[in-house]
Amino acid sequence: MSLCRRDIPDGIRFLRAAGVPHIVLRTFSKAYGLAGLRVGYAVCSDSRIAKDAVCRKNAIQRNAAAQLAAVAALKDEAWMRATVRNIAAERDRVRCELSARGIAVAPM
Repeated sequence: MSLCRRDIPDGIRFLRAAGVPHIVLRTFSKAYGLAGLRVGYAVCSDSRIAKDAVCRKNAIQRNAAAQLAAVAALKDEAWMRATVRNIAAERDRVRCELSARGIAVAPM
């Protein structure tokens, strides 16, 4: 999967611009549809942080099925983008329904 500049998650773009050492954690839960498998990844600003993060990682190891699913998900960018579009559309639909019923909705 290739990331264009516009595809970089906001947290990464923000911290990169701030020029501070950072680690951004991302999940496969929603965009990749893998919430039940508890897989994710970290983006580190430099190798020292990455090495330290690996040494301190959670003791819970991911099973082989979760790892295979994550690798397959990364290879199917079209699925991820379609899932994100569907989630955004549903979020907007729910926001409109709530607003129509007089329920305040926090801005995005």
